[in-house]
Amino acid sequence: LKSILHGDPSLKIFSAAISPSGVKAAAELTDGFIPFFMGPKDKNFYNDFCKRVGFADAAVEIQDLFLAGRRKKAQEAVPDELIDKVALVGPKDRIFDRLKDWKQAAKVSHVDSLLIMGASKSDLLIFAETVL
Repeated sequence: LKSILHGDPSLKIFSAAISPSGVKAAAELTDGFIPFFMGPKDKNFYNDFCKRVGFADAAVEIQDLFLAGRRKKAQEAVPDELIDKVALVGPKDRIFDRLKDWKQAAKVSHVDSLLIMGASKSDLLIFAETVL
């Protein structure tokens, strides 16, 4: 991966990966990878996180389904309330209103990253102005 900008060449590149092919690609192309969502039963940040934010029963069910190879059922078992608690989703006005809460959470290290997908250039500009 090469930047068209004149960035810092020492900047590390990481990839979120879950599938064996994703981990393999990350190992070949990046400086490291972040295992994404449900993984081993005994050490799983995301499962533990879901439990800590009040969704213990759902976390167990989702992980059991996932580890049994029933990925679609695992996805369907994720409660809408959990998604709403941990993600900025919905109409633009709602997202930008909730972004204020996320900014406050970042001040006490409850949020330390923000992944933005499907945004237009104007949306990204608004995010940058709101967050920075």
